[in-house]
Amino acid sequence: MHATSLQKSVTQGTLLRRCIGGMSQVAEGQFVLAERFFSDVLAEVEQHGGAYIGIACMAGALLGEALYGLNDVDAACRLLDKRIDVLEHVSIPDTVLRAPIVLASAHWRAHVFSARTE
Repeated sequence: MHATSLQKSVTQGTLLRRCIGGMSQVAEGQFVLAERFFSDVLAEVEQHGGAYIGIACMAGALLGEALYGLNDVDAACRLLDKRIDVLEHVSIPDTVLRAPIVLASAHWRAHVFSARTE
């Protein structure tokens, strides 16, 4: 294995572990901490381009869930709307199941909230 392949593998593994750690934070209801985890991972992954698309989708979906948990439904919608098509094709099954539920729930809550304020 070449040094760059090994470095890429280590980096991907580290980012994936951070996503899984953030999933634990979401499960415990610690959305602020989870949001920081996922935002950091997403920022780092986006520097690597398409080679990290699976982790980018996972981090994006989980960040959307954390934002939803923080009642920032508009941010969750913006984030997930632009990623959902790719996410459904390249993410792990858990993410493929969770992201559309969060997106639909966020749209529903945004609609209900806007209807109440009109």
